[in-house]
Amino acid sequence: MKPADTIALDAEMLAVIASAPNLDAVAISRIAEADLLKGLRAPPARAFPFEPAPMVSDMFLPTSAGATRLRIYRPAAAAELPIYLHLHGGGWVGGTIEQDDYRCNYLSHHAPCIVVSVDYQLAPEHRFPIALEQCAAVYEAIAAGELGPAGGRGPISIGGSSAGGNLAATLALLLRERGAPPPAKLLLTYPVCDHGIAYPSIAAFGNGHSLTADIMDWFWGHYLRDAGDLDNPLAVPMRAASLAGLPPTLIVTAEADLLRDEGEAFAARLAADGVAVTCRRFPGVLHGFLSTVPLHPQSQAAFGLMAAFLSGQD
Repeated sequence: MKPADTIALDAEMLAVIASAPNLDAVAISRIAEADLLKGLRAPPARAFPFEPAPMVSDMFLPTSAGATRLRIYRPAAAAELPIYLHLHGGGWVGGTIEQDDYRCNYLSHHAPCIVVSVDYQLAPEHRFPIALEQCAAVYEAIAAGELGPAGGRGPISIGGSSAGGNLAATLALLLRERGAPPPAKLLLTYPVCDHGIAYPSIAAFGNGHSLTADIMDWFWGHYLRDAGDLDNPLAVPMRAASLAGLPPTLIVTAEADLLRDEGEAFAARLAADGVAVTCRRFPGVLHGFLSTVPLHPQSQAAFGLMAAFLSGQD
């Protein structure tokens, strides 16, 4: 493994670092929580050019946790298209639908598929398992055809980034636990899969760029109800006794990311439990690269891989 200071980050990656100072334990202690949450929930500062899907609409779906905003991207008026349920990142406490507009448009065009992006409830106001239950309600509504024609009736895949990847993985486990029809595929980008394990990538990048170990601990502390939730596989998917029965999975990791090794360890667990899995590490990029630099060549290569996976052309 390369040490952190030998990872080759290009100029655009370095610009991301310069524009987003790290949040370590000292910085977190000095920032009022309301201000920190406000910053994490703000719309993205940069807009990127993209070809919008022909039909994009927002709707609200009633759930037990309250009305949930959905953004639906539909590439064509075909009667039946595959559906991809997307869950954004943000440490369970932040993030927005808007931050993944580029990605959702891209996948809608290039898979092609209907993308349903979920504005799930955020912690600490809504702690585990509220967001997970809300995402399950959306999945069940799609499967039952309750989103109307825009929501489609094809096979449903699920996925997400970082904390959204955690929610996607745990949603697949929850559906398995309930005996519900499984998703067609699982797409995880730099997912949160484990807690409390000293992976080498945490030592290499935990005090480095983009996402730090301190802010990751802060996220966990705001998402979970208490320490007992750390043993629950619906919060920490690596705690599952078995991953057998989960759908074919693609995991994308970033080389300079403290979450890299746990995502790759989760891929190894899936393979050991008989799940068809592909894991691809993208060199020289940071956690969150798909949202922060979607026009970067590595991001474009990752998007192409993701679209091929969803379309069955991988």
